Amino acid sequence: MKPIGILVVEDEAGIQESVAEILDDEGYEVVTASNGAEALQVLRALPPPDVILLDLMMPVMDGWRFRVEQKRDPTLAHIPVIAMSASSTAQAEAIDAAAFASKPLKFDELLDTIERVVSVAEAARVEHTDRLAALGTLTAGVAHEISNPLSYVMANLQQLATDVPGTPPHLAELVSGALDGARRIAETLKSIQRMAHAAQDRTTSLVDLRGCVERAVKMVGHEFRHRGELRLGLDPVPPVRANGSRLEQVVMNLLMNAFHAVDERESQPQVVTVTTRALPSGRVRFEIADTGPGVPPHLTERIFEPFFTTRRVGVGTGLGLSICRSIIKDAGGEIGVLAAPHGGAVFWFELPAAIVTGTLNSP
Repeated sequence: MKPIGILVVEDEAGIQESVAEILDDEGYEVVTASNGAEALQVLRALPPPDVILLDLMMPVMDGWRFRVEQKRDPTLAHIPVIAMSASSTAQAEAIDAAAFASKPLKFDELLDTIERVVSVAEAARVEHTDRLAALGTLTAGVAHEISNPLSYVMANLQQLATDVPGTPPHLAELVSGALDGARRIAETLKSIQRMAHAAQDRTTSLVDLRGCVERAVKMVGHEFRHRGELRLGLDPVPPVRANGSRLEQVVMNLLMNAFHAVDERESQPQVVTVTTRALPSGRVRFEIADTGPGVPPHLTERIFEPFFTTRRVGVGTGLGLSICRSIIKDAGGEIGVLAAPHGGAVFWFELPAAIVTGTLNSP
């Protein structure tokens, strides 16, 4: 079991050093920051900690402002916070945090609070994972039940296409179109079954992200050929430690989201651009940019929530991006969305390169 990661955000050097030393002696992995702005930089450069110890009164960016910025970022909003303050006012204690610790700190109580907060967060994560696994099992079962009658439909269509002499051209065209649609359904069902299986599989190995992208593009790239141009800029990247099937699922989902975002009725050429690159920080970054309508700023916090969707009623389940976030988080990474410079959206995720060691919660 990996050590619990803790980010200590405290501007007083003596308190920061004492807390970090005690937590380190207890076996926690500790990273420190001296204000909220520095803490955000740390969070965006390293895999996420399990809990944040947050002082409220700090220069540059205080604890309240930090919480506003944290909750705006869907890749950071889920991390539980234990607020620390010498003030016992209602304003101090009312901060939206998982727990509150009064200064001067009583370290036995602080350790108990950390253990409790982490346990609650882990229980919630396990419950969420179990729900997704149950949904995967149900989905696989439904796909199996559809596959059986579909095979009869395809066989009959194939017979009509080949064994009926003198078929009028317009009927032959209808049969050919129906057979092509049935084959596409069969391919989709196979993809669903593979994804459902991947959701149950938690094993990890060294994975070539660029290879995942290439396979995903080969599988679903035909969805875009009549809508616009798919551009690939896949730089060589170090391997990451993840579940290959689940990571490929993330890439496929983001590809399909980009394809659906592009409005095929637009007169100007539509473009989806996919890139991979290695970052100086020792992380690997994937980006997919589209020329669709983009994601409104007020929805960027919610778009990764389960069952939330921006599509019209009856289109999409609202689970795709939530599953993507769960998979990337399980691999120690981050995922998010930005506005594209010339319109559209840029979905991205970052994972620690497997060759990097010594960072918080690194594999």
